[in-house]
Amino acid sequence: MVSKFSRTELEDSTDRGCAIIGATNVEVWLEKALRRHLVNSRRHASWFFRDGAPLSSFEAKIRIAHLTGLVSEEMMQELLILKDLREMFISELATSSFDSPVVSHMIQKFSYIPSLDRARRHSARPKSNRITYEIVVYTVCDYLGSDFAFGMPHPIA
Repeated sequence: MVSKFSRTELEDSTDRGCAIIGATNVEVWLEKALRRHLVNSRRHASWFFRDGAPLSSFEAKIRIAHLTGLVSEEMMQELLILKDLREMFISELATSSFDSPVVSHMIQKFSYIPSLDRARRHSARPKSNRITYEIVVYTVCDYLGSDFAFGMPHPIA
């Protein structure tokens, strides 16, 4: 569900750009999923997402998505790692690579995404921390943009 433009931009950008663009795409899809999960009242829903409102931050969106059953506890943890990585690349000028020790340690915390599990079972870990990050972004955006997420039979498990 990452748009073709965003996917190209994600893959062609620096590590910093990839981290910021990837997590921002996830946040956009998470907000869309939350809005579709709420009662159909554009005016009232928009109030919650405006600047300074209860759901204006990425972390608030992540936590309410879990509380409403949109995502599981495990998926919430993965989303929080994405959020933390984005914040790190935005605020710490020394953090400019997925290969830095701190970023590498955070990337190793991704443990839940099913496509990562398959990649780990069938071969070695993805070839780089950046590829792992991109897999997580694509998988989460695909889930949040799917009919499965909006039908809500149960959270991603």
